[in-house]
Amino acid sequence: PSRLIVGQRSTGPLWLSQGKALLPLPGVMTLRLLLLALPSACLATAPVPSLPRRHLSMESLAEDDACSIDAGSAQCSLSALQRHGYSTGKNKALREEATIAGEAKASRVHARRPLLWERLHPAADDVRHELIFTIKQLNNSKLFEMLLDRSTPGSPRFRKWLSREEALGITHNGPGMAAVRQVLEGIGATSLREIGKTFLRASAPIGVWRKLLDAQFFVFRRTDYVRGEVVRADSYLLPNSLFGHVDGILKLLQLDESSLPLQTSSSPANLTGMPQRMPPHHNAYAGQPASAEVQATTGCTAWPCDDFAGMNAFLGGAVVTPDKLRAAYNMPPVALEGSQEAQNRADVAQLVFSSLGQVWSPDDRLEFQQTFNLPVQNVTETDSGDHGSSKACRQDANSCAEANLDVQYMNAMSPWSKLELYYMDLTGDKEFDDFVVDLLDLDPMPHVVSISYGMPEAGATPDSVEAFDSTMAKLGLQGGTIVVSSGDDGAASSAVRSYGCFITDMYGLLPSWPASSAYVTGVGATMGVDTGSPEVVCSTRGKGETWDATPDKPLITSGGGYSLIEKVPQYQIGKIPEDALGRGVPDISLAGHAYSVVIGGKWLTVDGTSASSPAFAGMVSMINAQLKASGQPLVGFLNPALYASSAFNDITIGDNKCAAQGAMCCGGYDAAPGWDAASGLGTPDFKLLFAELT
Repeated sequence: PSRLIVGQRSTGPLWLSQGKALLPLPGVMTLRLLLLALPSACLATAPVPSLPRRHLSMESLAEDDACSIDAGSAQCSLSALQRHGYSTGKNKALREEATIAGEAKASRVHARRPLLWERLHPAADDVRHELIFTIKQLNNSKLFEMLLDRSTPGSPRFRKWLSREEALGITHNGPGMAAVRQVLEGIGATSLREIGKTFLRASAPIGVWRKLLDAQFFVFRRTDYVRGEVVRADSYLLPNSLFGHVDGILKLLQLDESSLPLQTSSSPANLTGMPQRMPPHHNAYAGQPASAEVQATTGCTAWPCDDFAGMNAFLGGAVVTPDKLRAAYNMPPVALEGSQEAQNRADVAQLVFSSLGQVWSPDDRLEFQQTFNLPVQNVTETDSGDHGSSKACRQDANSCAEANLDVQYMNAMSPWSKLELYYMDLTGDKEFDDFVVDLLDLDPMPHVVSISYGMPEAGATPDSVEAFDSTMAKLGLQGGTIVVSSGDDGAASSAVRSYGCFITDMYGLLPSWPASSAYVTGVGATMGVDTGSPEVVCSTRGKGETWDATPDKPLITSGGGYSLIEKVPQYQIGKIPEDALGRGVPDISLAGHAYSVVIGGKWLTVDGTSASSPAFAGMVSMINAQLKASGQPLVGFLNPALYASSAFNDITIGDNKCAAQGAMCCGGYDAAPGWDAASGLGTPDFKLLFAELT
């Protein structure tokens, strides 16, 4: 590969049944640091109730629908590949197994065997372990109805956002919280902490949890040693004292399966000569001498270069910069220091999520800002930690590629706005669910959040999906905007990196979660801005004017498709194809190829929807600044307004039928006039969008 893949990560194992053999589906990283997660919790024997109304039900799917999947042609109709997984019976079983029962009595919930973890031995009873109880929520349907109502242009309650207390109070179950607290206090649990009137953290010895939940706990260790040992159970059964008061328990069964991108045998050592964990974007150029002209004019003797001028010359100017993004999307120039515009933009906050060992470099941030004439802005960490390390980036450039990209381009698009970073340390017992829970605890809440991590949707456990959707709705009702990258492996997900098109034949196409949540804005990737060519879907396989003009071909394919668990939301009805079975992603797209970044003091380019997401989030901050300055509410949950907008450049060329470079082409979707599952609504004309939303 010639370019570093930065983008979503994945977490979670999936075991496929083929005859009597069990085949593990590994978690693989695609975008950024893809948190590839596959299902980790399932129900063993309980009857399966109907899913929540906003989720798909099995009865809505045609059992006799079939599709012959051709990895090269993908000639199936719009939803045939989606239906295929259900028609085989395997996707149906997966959803049934993963659905938490809502019957009159509790049923035992089982964990699936993980792929990247090995079970070492039973956990000692005296070892303390934290669990997070999701208290049974009241008025859940009202929560989501209120969000859509107040996010839809034309509604009499449009953008009449709620206060923190009002938003959190909609589903608050005081008696349920009190009942769970009483039970936990009665067994001697400590460090009890209520979060957002929704979650209850508690710590107790393993022996106490074992008796309460009728669970056996074990010590697990990642086989790749990227994380320390963790304790998880193999199954649990809610006691009568908790049943009816608890929707789910986090950090009990789930194991983090996030992993870095697969490394090919031809990948060279990284920029510093350290053992490589994530291949730099331009591996094909690593160590390659620069031309005599480049050496004479810039001083760059070999790739990667010591400054932007050398890198830009090395690639013939075919790179994305903040100025090119502003020009391509009709954005205003950076406001002058001391101007009213600069003061207005400094009054809004934007946050990026970082994890999987990714630190950011203060030195690189400063060099990036100075190179592109941006105001010098610091980064504030909201997790009470300090994960800015210039030394770490110089020693191992792979350890900060994703975090550097997020910080540099969210800042570049709204350079005066407060820049925050939340770091989730996955080296201990933390997981993505911790971040979701902690978001409800941030006060004040960040106005815009960008998440560049994800996993194949089949790997999202019901507990995680429900907790995530509920949290996003509560943030949205307070005026918050959540933007998520749509994935870097096309429509089939990063699972094809290990199992090829076998996984598509078994389960159909798999969109990336949490981008497939109906309560976030999913952002895909285009190419063309680097060369000034017409934008097309960013893909590892292409043809035509834009493809031919791109000297360094993309390493990633923009993710997209149709959810298998979320119904088509109201705002997409009439916008996406009528035969779509679930929520379509992405919602919009933005440039995602050849971003200029500085990592460890070296300049190179990166690809990924993890570049598109923070860049678009920065644009939203610009709009928020104008709204706030004029006394208007923030944009909040964007999707209903986006689907009512005419401020998009339609992308009609390209497809997402192939995975990231080196993986197979297992089918997907073509770009077409209007919304499509390869590019969404298209790319924004910021000037028009700004006018519509303000």
